[in-house]
Amino acid sequence: MDARRVAFFLFGAVLLYTAGYTAAHLGTPLGQSPQLDGRENTALAVQIASGELPREPFYRAMLYPALLALAAMAGLPHGLLPEWAALLGIAAHLTAAWLVFRIAHLLWSNRRAALLAGALYGFYPVAIYFAAQPLDVTVGIALFLAGMERLLACAPRRGTRRYGCAWTAGVFLGLAVLARPHFLAVVPVGLLLFGALRGGFRHSLWATIGVVMLLAAQAAVNGLWSGSWRMLPWQGAYNLYAANRSESDGRYFQQQLYFHEIPPGTNPTRLESEARYRDATGAEPPVSIAEMNAHWRRQTISGIRDAPLRWIGHKLRKIYYLGHNWESYNNQTYAFHKAQSPWLRFNPLGWGLLFAAAAAGGVVAYRRADRTRFLLLAGSAAAYAAGVLLFFVSARFRLPLVPVLCILAAGIALLPECRLRARRGWWTAACAAVVLAWSFSPFWGAYDRRTFLQDKLLLANAAAETGADADAYRWAQTARKTAPERPDARRIALVSYFNLRLDGVDPEEIGDWNAQRDLIDGLHDPDPVLALAAGAVSWNLGRPDQAASSWRDAWRRFGPAAADALGALLWTGIAGEAEADAAPEILRATGSAILEAGLERHRQAPGP
Repeated sequence: MDARRVAFFLFGAVLLYTAGYTAAHLGTPLGQSPQLDGRENTALAVQIASGELPREPFYRAMLYPALLALAAMAGLPHGLLPEWAALLGIAAHLTAAWLVFRIAHLLWSNRRAALLAGALYGFYPVAIYFAAQPLDVTVGIALFLAGMERLLACAPRRGTRRYGCAWTAGVFLGLAVLARPHFLAVVPVGLLLFGALRGGFRHSLWATIGVVMLLAAQAAVNGLWSGSWRMLPWQGAYNLYAANRSESDGRYFQQQLYFHEIPPGTNPTRLESEARYRDATGAEPPVSIAEMNAHWRRQTISGIRDAPLRWIGHKLRKIYYLGHNWESYNNQTYAFHKAQSPWLRFNPLGWGLLFAAAAAGGVVAYRRADRTRFLLLAGSAAAYAAGVLLFFVSARFRLPLVPVLCILAAGIALLPECRLRARRGWWTAACAAVVLAWSFSPFWGAYDRRTFLQDKLLLANAAAETGADADAYRWAQTARKTAPERPDARRIALVSYFNLRLDGVDPEEIGDWNAQRDLIDGLHDPDPVLALAAGAVSWNLGRPDQAASSWRDAWRRFGPAAADALGALLWTGIAGEAEADAAPEILRATGSAILEAGLERHRQAPGP
């Protein structure tokens, strides 16, 4: 078959597969109500579009939220931002697959190998999984690959003085850094290798100018917006400390403090860093960002200096995790969600197989590939990997290495024509075997399924937010089998059960009131919704005093926000005259359907 037809067919297949999974994802509660980083990105986009972004230095990279905000500024309803993010993700993933094809063709000078590389990345399930979510990594990868493609395509040292190609490469790399600051690790190494191997140092200087222009532009925007001229977001110092402290294994960020109320667009890690800094230093809010970051850098350095052998062991384990097939938790555990999706479940591609193929392809590259391009690509990937090892080696952090693995793995398509000598053939097989043993070995708790609890809670919370109470109740109760006392699981289960009973769901499907007894025992600090549901369970269990206490305490603590609790007091005849007298005004202010029903019933049969 003609190579162009093969390319067209592969592109269409990747588009259909990516779009199919994305459409299925958007039909789920998690697709309709993004959680954690996805929620933060969409909230920041809304703040940018509405002009409500706080006038403070940027905590996280803002390029991606700004791209989301463009659609909101153009009139897209804020509720459709997940759909816009998904379209952006599909476009970025397809662009990245095409760039992988382009880079592989530059490296191998073989269309068959290039098509294999593009197909490997296009169908790579982890990349598709993240592309469907409002996360910056897919856009960042596309920008990074665009910069690398330009570096590899620039004229060799003996060629013409085409500095525009180098400058364009720098611009794309600078944009990649603005999307995900982790790409900054690639810039100095990549540009030095580019100057030494490919274009000469004048070309490297022009590429550096392109990068610096973008970083300077971000510093200017940051300064004009907040008064602080920072080239990069300021979240890195605490993340560096968290990734290297003695309690961390370096796979993923582990929250030390939990916050019940998190304002939209606010990162919980930021709240934790500020709270722990205040506890450690006695500083009063608002804290100085420069002083706080300096504190966390000192803590990181002192921890390494005090226990250097522990830190070396820590890094060796992170190298092991970096090359392991298991996709470590990053807000979500890929293995858990893959098992829930028929689009991903049967896809055999994974890090371990790709890594082994890339190891074999690397041996082939020594004989068959363009040597200078290979060294530039491999050196840049090594620089990124070193940056990842400083922080976390979770699935999303290591994903930018996958395109490089795909490009190298494509070398196996050339094995039949390489005519490797027996010794080198044995080396190829040995490298692949060692990597397979590394990637699928069970040491140091690599197959960590403890984080499945968090995934169940995320699904429960997303289902509750989208009104899918049956799913919310099911996932919350599933989570409680692992952690019965988790307050968030109990809250979601209790409120969802109450909503289902209000909707008239048959108790045989979800259990009667008595089956919810353990949900209300030992509840602390309930919010208005939780107090309403807990009181309803108590009332139906024949505990009127406990029900009255829950509703009345909520009414006294939260006022109009607990209008439903006041309605329950009126409905059951427990409310006093003062509460009944306050009800009409509260009803006008809140429009609570439960309060309206309770007030009507009280008028027909007033309580004591």
